[in-house]
Amino acid sequence: MKIILVLLDGLGDRSYKILGYRTPLQAALTPNLDSLASQGCNGLFHASLPGQCLPSETAHYLLFGYDPKEIPGRGLLEAVGAGVDFGDHDVLSMAHLSAVTWENGFPVLCHGPEVFHRDSQEVEALFHAITPYEVRGVQFKLHKKPFINDAILVINGAVSPLVSDSDPIIPGRMMARVVPLSNNEDPDKSQHTALAMNEYLAYCHNVLENHEVNRRRRERNPPLANFLATQRCGRRILYEPFKHRWGLSGMLIARDLSTGAWPTNWASRSWR
Repeated sequence: MKIILVLLDGLGDRSYKILGYRTPLQAALTPNLDSLASQGCNGLFHASLPGQCLPSETAHYLLFGYDPKEIPGRGLLEAVGAGVDFGDHDVLSMAHLSAVTWENGFPVLCHGPEVFHRDSQEVEALFHAITPYEVRGVQFKLHKKPFINDAILVINGAVSPLVSDSDPIIPGRMMARVVPLSNNEDPDKSQHTALAMNEYLAYCHNVLENHEVNRRRRERNPPLANFLATQRCGRRILYEPFKHRWGLSGMLIARDLSTGAWPTNWASRSWR
């Protein structure tokens, strides 16, 4: 038996009056999708509970038949995809430079990753200035991804991935203090991790705020890249391979979001 599962991640949208109260997908001309649908099985499926918004990685793991406890975290997945070296006990977090302003003594997000364009030498200089760093026996090291304002933060030491994000994502909201996730099974390490991360992010803000790159940006008046936003910590975990669980050999073909290109070695990419 051969199965093709096409995932159009992020295709969902809202209806608009200009489209006759249809979504863009409902209004679009889709002969190829129509052809695929006519030859396959159709229905409505939600990976979790109707109305619950799922991050991409969570939805994908649930679609492939895994339990939420078997999801290693987006930071881990991004690190593997970027070819970052890390140990089994390291915590991996997504990270990018953001612009914040201070309002009533609190840092408020005004620009996210779009604060920089692609291929910026300024991004390289700022990331280089805030790595590596160590506090409370916890080591932090950034691995920048090519072409974009995006990095993997490798956290080493007596640490836990069970901590919250610092990135509020939505401009106008305060940058969040990292805290342990509620009712987690490792409260001591998660508390220690949160304290160390907050101290590291404070250090990053101080370095970035006074960096030569941002001094020059003040003169030109673009947004300052003066805060490191972190989100979706993860760690390597063991779970049953897809083939063992379902008796199917899987292969993945995916677009490289950093370049927009399709991989040249797609035929060798298998779902393990």
